[in-house]
Amino acid sequence: MRIALVIGNGRYGRARPLRNTHADAIAIAAALNANGFVSHKTELGEQPQALSPFFDQSLMGMNRLFAEFSATAKQADMAIIYYSGHGIEIDGNNYLIPVDAELAEVSGVRYETVPLEGMISACRGAKILRFVILDACRDNPFTEGIKGFDAGKSIGGGLASPPASGSTMVFYAAAAGRTAREGAEDGLSPFADALSRRLRDANDELLYVIGQVTDDVRESTRGAQEPQLYGALSGNRIRLSLAAANNDDRRASDVAGRSVSATPAQDLMAASTSAEAVRQISPAGGPNNAGRELPISAGSSMLRGWGARLVLGVLCVVGLVAWYLYLPYGGKPTQSFQVTLSNMPGNSGERYWSRSGMRWIERYPNGQTDLHTITGSITVAGCHGTLSYKNDTPQLEFFVPDTECPLKIVYAKNSNGEWTRWREMRDQKP
Repeated sequence: MRIALVIGNGRYGRARPLRNTHADAIAIAAALNANGFVSHKTELGEQPQALSPFFDQSLMGMNRLFAEFSATAKQADMAIIYYSGHGIEIDGNNYLIPVDAELAEVSGVRYETVPLEGMISACRGAKILRFVILDACRDNPFTEGIKGFDAGKSIGGGLASPPASGSTMVFYAAAAGRTAREGAEDGLSPFADALSRRLRDANDELLYVIGQVTDDVRESTRGAQEPQLYGALSGNRIRLSLAAANNDDRRASDVAGRSVSATPAQDLMAASTSAEAVRQISPAGGPNNAGRELPISAGSSMLRGWGARLVLGVLCVVGLVAWYLYLPYGGKPTQSFQVTLSNMPGNSGERYWSRSGMRWIERYPNGQTDLHTITGSITVAGCHGTLSYKNDTPQLEFFVPDTECPLKIVYAKNSNGEWTRWREMRDQKP
């Protein structure tokens, strides 16, 4: 089950209204709906309730929504919370501001607001994706009227970096300490506009979608605003598009069903072990020999037993030698390298590959990036390394050797399923 919670706080009692938050929340809810996300009020096994945004929530309303969401998230695969409204940072701690907050004294902030940790915690029960999206980095009018600051306390513009959130990802509309821009009257903020557009066409992996949103916002604000992702990245391959996710599941099943051929040494060891395993000898005096005269003397049987052990020992030695001779070069997995491509219009030159979890990120000379998902490790041309495929062209597979391998070549699989030399690897320049 995929659940989401969308909140848009705009009509504050003690501050000017925010002109985009309602439209932002409507656009994000519609985009998530299109990707199969339902209301957190949907019970497991019941008819899904369409996702609708919640507007202008009080302190009690926000706390109730997060409590309900937390309970449902424990039954969900994916959980996303989007909040658009005011937030405040005091002494490195972040708080979301409900519409009924007064915030006259700094001592009352924690009693009139919702700590960001509470919002993050509400997602933690989900099994695959725990994702918090925060568009609360706007210029904050509350900061001017709060009294009671001690000499050691500070209040910042924007929000501070979120607390350590384990496996929950937190996506800010603007980097920590920076403010986010609003959009035109009754329009969308630059962040919500980019996010809703990219979510509606979320066939790419989530990490790639986040990168696209960041690029869009940076471009639309001419570099004045840059979204920031915080938290640990999951090793799972996550796509928000239901159709794309189902295709990934089918591909994962195919990969899991593949069998990797054994090395000659493994074949030899398997053969010797199988020969001994299938050898069945009925012991003298056993039920199959009752009342019968054995055709082979006890001495001959003993010699045959020692002979079998000797043959098995020789086979084991031969197997170990073969294993050593065929042992692939290995070492630590490669983390980064670069290759040179020519005759590529607009993209000739150096391409930089860097590893991030179970993905390769390939950067082009023109700034474009491609993602490659790592599916496992294999041996090619006597070297151990990683097997991956290009996300937008799944049939295109690559082999990258480990660090200790003398082979400094990236291999690509051709249409016949054969590994061919693609490009020479070099250490990435700093």
